[in-house]
Amino acid sequence: MFGLIHGTTFAQTPTPYLIQTQSENCQHRLHPQPNKGPFSVFLFCDDALGSNIGVILTEPGGGPGAIKLTGDMIWDKWYTNDRFWQDKLWATDVVNFLWSPSLRHLYVATSGIYGDGGFFKLDLKERSYRRLLPDPSAKYMHHLEGGYLTKIEKVDIEKDRIIVGIYVYDETFTLVAQEEIQLE
Repeated sequence: MFGLIHGTTFAQTPTPYLIQTQSENCQHRLHPQPNKGPFSVFLFCDDALGSNIGVILTEPGGGPGAIKLTGDMIWDKWYTNDRFWQDKLWATDVVNFLWSPSLRHLYVATSGIYGDGGFFKLDLKERSYRRLLPDPSAKYMHHLEGGYLTKIEKVDIEKDRIIVGIYVYDETFTLVAQEEIQLE
C-alpha cells in the first residue's frame, strides 16, 4: 500500500505494532507488546462509550524485560505493586495505538467525542506522556473548533515513521491534515 504526503512516497506493510480499537475491530482483551516486550495494553471495548485503554507492566518481577536501558540505566517508575497506568487524556475514546519498535514508547490516537481527540506519545520507561498533535500553531487549527479526532493512518516500521490523520467532526469525518511523525 502506498500513500503520498508532502511529495514523498510512503510504503506501508502490515504490522503487529498497530492495534485498531474502533467498535467493528475492537478486541476486549490484553494486547501484549510485540517481541516479548514487558508491557501490555488492556483494551476495554465499551461500546457507545468508546474504546478505552490502560497500560500494564506484565513482565515478571516488574523489570524492563526486553527494553534496552541506556544512559542512566535506572528503572524506577514501575513497581511490582504499581503496574497499571491510565490517564483520561490519552486512555479515553482511543481510535488506535502503536507500539514503537524500541518497545519504549506507545503512540495513541484519540477521538474528541469522549476523549481529548489528540495524538499522544507515551514514554513507558519514564511513565510520562506528551501530546504531539494537533500542533496548536498549525494553520488548520481553526477547522477543528467543532471537535476532531486523530488516527494513525500509515506505518513504515523500516523507516521509523508514521502518518497521523486529523479529522474534523462533520457528516463524513473530513480529513483536515496529515502529519508525519518520526518514531523513537
